Amino acid sequence: MTDDPSPIDQLLVVVHAVQHGRRAPAAALRWFVAAIDLWMTGEAATLDDAFGLRPEPGQRRASTRARQVQRDDALRAAASMSAATTPTGQAKHAATSLGRYASTTWLRTRDADSCPHKAGSLKASLWTALKAGDGRPVGERRIQQILETSYGCSFRTEPANQSTDGDLDDQDRRRNRRAHSST
Repeated sequence: MTDDPSPIDQLLVVVHAVQHGRRAPAAALRWFVAAIDLWMTGEAATLDDAFGLRPEPGQRRASTRARQVQRDDALRAAASMSAATTPTGQAKHAATSLGRYASTTWLRTRDADSCPHKAGSLKASLWTALKAGDGRPVGERRIQQILETSYGCSFRTEPANQSTDGDLDDQDRRRNRRAHSST
């Protein structure tokens, strides 16, 4: 068994880094460029094939995984706004707030294309969590589990001013070809 991060996790690392103005780790960047190279040279018919994003039976699609990461990030943000100092207290506050929001304000705002609340506010975090979670509130126990875990990604991002080795190596190309050929 290998400890290599999944293609979905690698893609999420690159996306998260770009969204936050940071540079993704060199390994993730090499993987990303190798996948684009497979697609541009025609070795992979689709970007899903190039990135190895076609899920195996029982696996989640990349879009589902990305929404889960977005939901979890929003729940972490909501919990961090609690006056509670323990993960249990923060989870309880976030779950209570989420349940209350879901049964009131969410009913009026759920069809909005973008968040109608002030960025960084508790309501914005709750709206984002529900939007990414298909409108389903998350319970206290699950929020506590989310708070106890790190982001769903396997890589840490690097500061944008830090240089990385951007050269593709044969190992990255072989890994992407293997992912492409297994579909």
